[in-house]
Amino acid sequence: MSYQIYIQGQKYSIHGKSKPVRNDMPSTLIVKFRGGLSDSVKAFNLINGISKIRRIWGNDLIYLCTFKQMPLRQLSDLAKAYHDSGVASFAEPHMMTTIRRESPFNDPLYAKQWYFENNGQMGGVPGVDIGIVKALQFIKEQNIDVNYSIKLAVLDEGVDIKHPEFSDKGMFYGNFSMYGDRKNPLPLLEDHHGTNVAGVIAAVQKNQRGIAGINPFVQIMIGRIYYTEGGPHVDPLRIADGIRIAVDRGAQVINLSWRLKNFSPVVADAIRYGYDKGILFCAAAGNYMSRNGLKEVAFPGMMDEVITVGACNHRGEWTNLSNTPADARFGSCYGREMDILAPGLYIPTTMNDGGYTYNFFGTSAATAIVSAVAALVLAVRPSLTAIQVREILLSTCDEVYGDSTIPYFHRAGYGRINAFKAVKKALS
Repeated sequence: MSYQIYIQGQKYSIHGKSKPVRNDMPSTLIVKFRGGLSDSVKAFNLINGISKIRRIWGNDLIYLCTFKQMPLRQLSDLAKAYHDSGVASFAEPHMMTTIRRESPFNDPLYAKQWYFENNGQMGGVPGVDIGIVKALQFIKEQNIDVNYSIKLAVLDEGVDIKHPEFSDKGMFYGNFSMYGDRKNPLPLLEDHHGTNVAGVIAAVQKNQRGIAGINPFVQIMIGRIYYTEGGPHVDPLRIADGIRIAVDRGAQVINLSWRLKNFSPVVADAIRYGYDKGILFCAAAGNYMSRNGLKEVAFPGMMDEVITVGACNHRGEWTNLSNTPADARFGSCYGREMDILAPGLYIPTTMNDGGYTYNFFGTSAATAIVSAVAALVLAVRPSLTAIQVREILLSTCDEVYGDSTIPYFHRAGYGRINAFKAVKKALS
């Protein structure tokens, strides 16, 4: 049912029931009187049966006027009478209404990206997210001068740069491959891992497609340093060369969402080469898939020169075999090397050939999130060193939960990453 209110001489329609929303709530009007409570206004109030009048917000002209209880239609007619008489600039029924919270993103799969804004979707705990929505809103509201040239290297199986989510022409910089055409970072069709990682970090936001990447400002450097289609082709020497190339081409953050079976001195030497030049490395702690699986932090995540990243779920728990679903059963490796956790379950992201997956999981996904936030911190304050960014990320974490039989710092490090707190601290 539609009713009319009058504000500044304009008529507006409102919709509601034919009686107040609450039966115990007296009928009230919000009225802005012309010239305050003059004698003519007081007389008009008396004629219309006003029982109580109260000034609101310390304003000399706006009052809350209480009458005997009446249906909404009659109250709307009374508001019209106040306006038409000339005693009020506007009058409207004081009634409960609704508010719709608009999503800041129009990407169709955004509702599944619980780590952006956890509203309890998919059985999660509201508020257990990485604070990225608040961080991006804060940057916008504070009119922060953002650096759009922070370079983040994704050293992996390659990335499908033809995917619609990577359509921004300025998104990529200095791509390379250690196999075949050295300038072509495209993966083999079944090698999705690098495309998964890149989507989490930098898929175009608000393009009415798929997902939203975490960092809308970053430049991605793709390094195709291994491939697995047709059997694993993992050459430590090529991996080490790829790390050095990324460092020499200007990468400031390097994402290592993988583990090697054994310690490799040549790869470790390449990481130290980058570390000595001020590069921030984020490396996966590794996953274990069974009770008998290797649970110790893997290489290169075990190195002191990297930020070691484990995974947590949408309920704020460190992930293990007992709190992950059957289609993504894994545990996040743990040990004294652990630094930080990030979401690593039910992570929607990009796949090769223009596709999407709803469940990229594990410490690979978590590492991509930490790398993206690290690059965001640098974007708002480019003068920070890698050591300073590391300190900011670790000192602004949120607490996580999980298996109390394992020491907290061994399974969670400093806790779950919080982009909003990190950005605020970087700017303080």
